[in-house]
Amino acid sequence: MITLDWRSAALACTADPAWRRRIFRGGLLLMIPFVGWPIVLGYRRLFAEHLLDRTRPLLPVWHGNTRRALLHGLGAMGVIHGYFLPIYAWMALRTTEWQLWSALPWIWIFLFVAAFPIFSTLIVPAWLCWLRLSAIIDVDIPTIELALVGMLFAAITFMIPAGFLTVSQTRRTMSAFDLGRSLALIKRAPRRYTEAWIGSGILSLAAHACLPLAPWSVFWCYLAIIHCFNEVPLADESDPSAGQRSWFGYFRDAHWTRYRISTGSFVESFTLEDKGAGPLGSPAPRIRALRLGPLRFLCP
Repeated sequence: MITLDWRSAALACTADPAWRRRIFRGGLLLMIPFVGWPIVLGYRRLFAEHLLDRTRPLLPVWHGNTRRALLHGLGAMGVIHGYFLPIYAWMALRTTEWQLWSALPWIWIFLFVAAFPIFSTLIVPAWLCWLRLSAIIDVDIPTIELALVGMLFAAITFMIPAGFLTVSQTRRTMSAFDLGRSLALIKRAPRRYTEAWIGSGILSLAAHACLPLAPWSVFWCYLAIIHCFNEVPLADESDPSAGQRSWFGYFRDAHWTRYRISTGSFVESFTLEDKGAGPLGSPAPRIRALRLGPLRFLCP
């Protein structure tokens, strides 16, 4: 049973009259070496705050917020890599023990990851694959050890969004490391949290495959992921008014009633019939989205 509002996750950004301009700029910023990805990560936090606080405009303006987004994004990178520190320690230990420091051009790898930090999250799986498949390694590496590290990586990756949800609630970056609170959140809504993970994974794979438009599709995908994960704790039936204090309730209950919706096998079309300015201003008059089950993929 689908419990999250995937239509709004994918298409809510179009309720902002300036959505095309802000997504276009976000895609351009994402392509800037060294700072692009941190800026976009930080913008996700600003967007989450606007969603939760019912702030206008829905999409934060870039002017005056780029530096703030960069600082938030650097904090988010610290959280991500902080979670992976135990694995990084294992990698360094094994690299020394197996005398692998000369096996790879580490300086060039470091420079590449620093210039394009969006790829930094692939360090661990790439390392594990290299250890398993490389023909130049003559060390007998236990398969069970690599499998256990891979499982630990998967478990940590599964936990990280819950850490960022605590940041959305507390507005403090360090609260992402409150593992007790993160685990409690997952325990309260395991089905919704898993649904958010599966759906966001599919959206992310599709967005990264949209060459040559990937910078913009990835930026859009980040907004959709923020929407779906931040809806997870608000869907708690013990507090039915929680969604109404944010923009989530508006999108689930009211926004799409303003449109005439035509649904085909794979395409969903939206035509605005209520021409009046809504609580977020004048939304997009026409929207087209690709449809895959409950998921939607915004067409430019």
